[in-house]
Amino acid sequence: MLDSPSPKTPEELAKEHTLIALDETDSSMEAWCREVVESNPEAASAIRTGNINVVNKLVGRVMKKSRGTTDALTVRKLLLEIITVKKT
Repeated sequence: MLDSPSPKTPEELAKEHTLIALDETDSSMEAWCREVVESNPEAASAIRTGNINVVNKLVGRVMKKSRGTTDALTVRKLLLEIITVKKT
């Protein structure tokens, strides 16, 4: 902002550069979580059998898809909900 002044507000600039984290009601977060679970059935199965540490691997993949715009704790909670409800 200092190198190239802009008439835009800091909030507008943050949105423009996707620097604002998505909230848990954002549908794209759930879509990313479901996509990651479906593409990693072995990890989902391991989590269902009690190896909870594997969820961190899936959280990382969702964070990568979202380019860091999601909250890791919210993603973890959502992944666990999806995995424990969905039987693949």
